[in-house]
Amino acid sequence: MRYALVLLVALTAHAAADDLILLELSSGQTIAVRMADGEVTVIGIFETVTVIEATPVNPTPNPQVTRVTYVYEKDQGGVPPGVASGLTKLNVDPDFSGVSSEFEEDTVTGDGEVPAQYVTALTEARKAGLPCLVVERGDKVEVVKAPNTEQDVLDAVKENPDAAD
Repeated sequence: MRYALVLLVALTAHAAADDLILLELSSGQTIAVRMADGEVTVIGIFETVTVIEATPVNPTPNPQVTRVTYVYEKDQGGVPPGVASGLTKLNVDPDFSGVSSEFEEDTVTGDGEVPAQYVTALTEARKAGLPCLVVERGDKVEVVKAPNTEQDVLDAVKENPDAAD
């Protein structure tokens, strides 16, 4: 893992303004990293990665969306390919200002805590029942129960001015 971080730092100097970088680790896992506006965000470490062609997302996501997280329990099934594809499309879309990722409900830090960036998503997903797509728009949270397709993900982040507050 230490070598991946050294490589990541080296790549930062050569990355474009907004890049998604996939690094394959010696364990066979892949680490996904997004570099945008001088910031490096680790999206996650995955057993399987599907690379799709980067195409603009239509409709344009709401710029107020800060985080989109698919929360699931691995023993009840993995991430549907359509959902994974939708999350990837969001991450490579230059018009999307948030971060999208997958989170397995039993994942904890070395201290046994849920990573801070996933606390809200996990709490809301558990209330609704897994699996869920949790869309965070600042302090507002929307939950989509059991999305299955790329379009389910893209529809969840589009602007909805008629939504009740």
